Amino acid sequence: MATLHLRVMGGFAAVLATGRPVEVSGKKNRALLTYLALHADKKLTREKLISLLWSDRGEVQARSSLRQALAALRRDLGGIEPTPLTIYGDTVALDGSAVSTDVAAFEELAASASVEELRRAAKLYEGDLLDGLAVRDPAFDDWLSFERSRLREVAIGALMRLMAHLNATEAITTGQRLVALDPLREASHQALMHAYAAQGQFEQAIRQHHCCRDTLRRELDVAPSAKIESLYQEIREGKYLGQPAASAEASEPVPPLAESLSTSGARNIASARELVASARQPSIAVLALANLSGDPANDQLCEGIVDDIIADLSRFHDLMVIARQSSFLFNLKSNSASEIGHCLGVRYLLNGSLRCAGKRMRIGVELIDAEAEAVLWSDHFDINGEELFDLRDEITGTVAARLAVQIDFAERQAESPYPGDIRAHDNAQARRLFDEATGIAPEHGRAHGATPRIHNLDWRYSRPTEPDCSLIAIPDPKAYRLYLLARYYVTQYGARNQEIAFRFCRRAVEIDPNYARAWALAAVCQAFMYTKGRSKESGLLAAEHALSLDPNLAEAHAAKGRALCQLGHYAEAIAAHDESLRLEPDSYDVQVNFALTCMYLGRFEAAIEHYERVAQLLDTDYASLTMAAGCNRALGRHDESKSAARRALIRIEKEIALRADNAYALVLGAMSFAYLEEKERGLEWVSRALTLEPEDAQSYYNLACALAQLDEPDQALDQLENYARTMAPERINWIKRDPDFAPLHREPRFQALIAQCEARLAQMEAEQAAKPR
Repeated sequence: MATLHLRVMGGFAAVLATGRPVEVSGKKNRALLTYLALHADKKLTREKLISLLWSDRGEVQARSSLRQALAALRRDLGGIEPTPLTIYGDTVALDGSAVSTDVAAFEELAASASVEELRRAAKLYEGDLLDGLAVRDPAFDDWLSFERSRLREVAIGALMRLMAHLNATEAITTGQRLVALDPLREASHQALMHAYAAQGQFEQAIRQHHCCRDTLRRELDVAPSAKIESLYQEIREGKYLGQPAASAEASEPVPPLAESLSTSGARNIASARELVASARQPSIAVLALANLSGDPANDQLCEGIVDDIIADLSRFHDLMVIARQSSFLFNLKSNSASEIGHCLGVRYLLNGSLRCAGKRMRIGVELIDAEAEAVLWSDHFDINGEELFDLRDEITGTVAARLAVQIDFAERQAESPYPGDIRAHDNAQARRLFDEATGIAPEHGRAHGATPRIHNLDWRYSRPTEPDCSLIAIPDPKAYRLYLLARYYVTQYGARNQEIAFRFCRRAVEIDPNYARAWALAAVCQAFMYTKGRSKESGLLAAEHALSLDPNLAEAHAAKGRALCQLGHYAEAIAAHDESLRLEPDSYDVQVNFALTCMYLGRFEAAIEHYERVAQLLDTDYASLTMAAGCNRALGRHDESKSAARRALIRIEKEIALRADNAYALVLGAMSFAYLEEKERGLEWVSRALTLEPEDAQSYYNLACALAQLDEPDQALDQLENYARTMAPERINWIKRDPDFAPLHREPRFQALIAQCEARLAQMEAEQAAKPR
């Protein structure tokens, strides 16, 4: 039995097995103890703990703060046997046999099929994790926010399953608790309406409907779903006959198919179903890849391919992906697609196989609609076995991107031509109101930005309208799929991925020449490739063409600003970016492109603001925080620079854990280590990146920045000279201003390189001036 027990849901309390409370002094000490307890028996590095709780402090101060916190914890926990806190060199751990938490007990009980254990789980969940504890560190706040949301979803799933087994009075109390946990969750309101109606409290049920309706309209600007509206009508008209049997069936913790599984397997499935039930998004389970090669040695290869596909699919925030420990329990030989889908609570399945013939390998995959038991899409990849290591990344990434596109398209082709929470007359009314708003205030960017969204909704749900093509052209479905593929590759960074994205954009506009968003994204890709010497097109023509198709497309204005900046037309670039920001201030594309231009022009204060906003809009984006670290360093804000670098490394390490061969992430990790003055680790990551991408121009440049900051001038100049051979001549203007190269300014090789590049730029400008206009 554990000697020390932590109660951290709803607050913080530490008690001994005897019941005697243990005082833990200091908010950060409590936060540290909680984090260690939730990762019991895991050795955590001091660097990890510093980046989590003291990311806003300088290196020396942060390490000192951690030492003081550990000393205080040892003092507070003194006399407890066995000693819970252990320190191994540079790592810290908490003994799992000496410490228990209410979180661990809650999660185990919440996954149970027993009504009694579900009651105990509900009792244990007394509120949010560390409720009332404010540490005010960005990294810790991010972790705490995620854990609070996750545990809240587990609690909601357990309460929903428990509610099906309670008497009417208890069901009402539980329903009220569900609504309080997430007032925007329609299923909770619906369950509470059923509970009220079952007790004959019809007026209360009607009031609950009105509460749901008003909350959804106020917070999300949507109407309740058709299901809850139908229930409301039944109750109001006196036709309520009780909760349908299907609802009770759906509340079963573990469907019949899973009953024969082990306890851990059943709990995995129950947890998976809870997550899917609480998520308002399409869901997929990736089944084990069948090894049909006849060689058992390929079993591990099959598992690795599936792991990569799951990791790539997890990048799509609009898609719920079931963990492999649940999906690997099933296969289509033993179970039907509909049985697996019902058991896991998912609509889509990915099935596949690996076959071999000599040195040739074929990887085949198919996307299945589990409910309909229909194959929606299939494809195969034929490769030479010797090429598998080089091509595996491309195959799994392509499969994931195509799956995301196919699922998005299938969702749009759902049974209802128009979803219940978006009414036709509401959409038409919204269009009229936005038109009125732009008439009253032409400078109102949100109204302009929302108008294309209205037309997109009409197309997306196949509503028969005649849109104003001066505002937005309805894209061809095939072009739309290619555009989504392009966006996937753009977010992966790196020169090669930008080139792949551009090829998808080019194919999209070949199919649909009027697709403005594809033209705008193509312009961004061209602007990127132009600076690296990989394209003769700056992206300006593509951006202007996108604007001729849709003058109010914020992404196109942002792309134009990016291209103009690279060409040296700075005033025009800022004007284009300002317009993009006016039209759609919360757009990732708008913010990231404006940030790049601001940094290029030396407007580091503004660049930091935009990069931080990018990091908020996309929580997997690590490049923005690395760039923010560099901008802060340029302004002499070394503590802020190190804070941003630590936050960047948290995201970079997550990315590398998913994709160990992401050279771009390694390069930016090396830059972050340089800003943190950790030379040894920075050089190690430089070496890894060069091994993976020895000929990537983007890597040359960023590695030169990192090496310059790591006080390796010769290596930095080697990389910079490699980059300069193919770069756009205008790029020399940024190299002269880039603060990362400040340590190189007195180096003769750097001065000679600047002189050569300036001569090249002058020659190009003279040739352009001599051309007849």
